[in-house]
Amino acid sequence: MESAWAHVRWIGGSPCCGKSTIAKQLAEEFNLNLYHCDEHWDKHVSDDSLSDTSLLRQLNQMSYEQIFMCSVDKQVATVIAAYQEEFPLILEDLKEFPTDQLLLVEGAALQPMLVTRFLSQSEYAIWMVPTESFQRETYVTRDWMHLIAEQTHNPELAIDNWMLRDARYARWIENQVECCHQMVVVVDGQQSIEYNKNIIQNRFRLRIDRY
Repeated sequence: MESAWAHVRWIGGSPCCGKSTIAKQLAEEFNLNLYHCDEHWDKHVSDDSLSDTSLLRQLNQMSYEQIFMCSVDKQVATVIAAYQEEFPLILEDLKEFPTDQLLLVEGAALQPMLVTRFLSQSEYAIWMVPTESFQRETYVTRDWMHLIAEQTHNPELAIDNWMLRDARYARWIENQVECCHQMVVVVDGQQSIEYNKNIIQNRFRLRIDRY
């Protein structure tokens, strides 16, 4: 199983820390195939193979009011469980890519305990998480977040719940990374995207003369 995934490099973590930007830049610079997990979420939650009791199916039918106005503890547990349910669907997507070219996979759904069983070498994965203050500063600049929150009866509370949920998910990821003896990059806004990109490039041993 492990050798079948030797061409894959994984960038996991929580939202709002530059994963997508860095993955796109690395893919372009080193001619890598690229898979953004978030871009396939809608397809996965509407997958015909999901059972009626599937959490992904239930989330697809929930309103933003239901998602963001319940307790933060429940939101965190739901996110963790939903990504765990989605991961096999992500793996099925990845099987469609050729194995003779490196494939960079990026997304919050890539939890350490899930990914590490598919690593042929431990340095083929890395996780990025933002500090809560950096996360909040960055999220408020995204218009789509406010449009979503406005679909609840209390947008201000919805946004605060959302931020708390993602901050707790980030800390949960950090704990998992430690348990798996993996590497995490904590993004606090002090380092540039280029700086963090170089960390990942070096960890994955990406070289233009090799690929």
